[in-house]
Amino acid sequence: SWALPVMFGGVAPLPLDLDLRKSIAQCLQGCFVPDLMCSMLFTEDRVICISKRKRFKLDHKDLFLFMNFVRLNDSFKQSESFTPFCFPSFNASAFLYVYVSYVTENVCLALISGRADSFHELAEAKLFVQGFLAQEKVKRGLDVAIREPELQIAELPMSAGGGFMGETPLW
Repeated sequence: SWALPVMFGGVAPLPLDLDLRKSIAQCLQGCFVPDLMCSMLFTEDRVICISKRKRFKLDHKDLFLFMNFVRLNDSFKQSESFTPFCFPSFNASAFLYVYVSYVTENVCLALISGRADSFHELAEAKLFVQGFLAQEKVKRGLDVAIREPELQIAELPMSAGGGFMGETPLW
């Protein structure tokens, strides 16, 4: 499921209603923690929303690396964690501190801070996000989107390179 986004140099977004994505973005922007550089929500293989400060440059390779790190470590699914992580495209010689917690069974929250002592503040921000995601409308919208199958190349219009083998210029 990672092949298509990686082939095009990115990470696939979770298809969401625009109003729902905006409200999730506002929720992440409402996490007021000193030195919080970036907040993100994602599923196992798709990004729900990212909110970041202007000075924090999140390269798609760093995002892919981080999401794989979380996805492949089952311990993150068991409990909240606070770990140093190197985002090489941002600064290959330094670590940032990432608070990771699954706020629902399928949705992971990552809060990236420049401070090693920000665990408790980030844990409080998680409660804020978790409360927002517990709202029935938000919960229902995310559940529907997560169950949606990924877009397949065959489903794309022919002009965008879709279709089956031999029917499109890409194949």
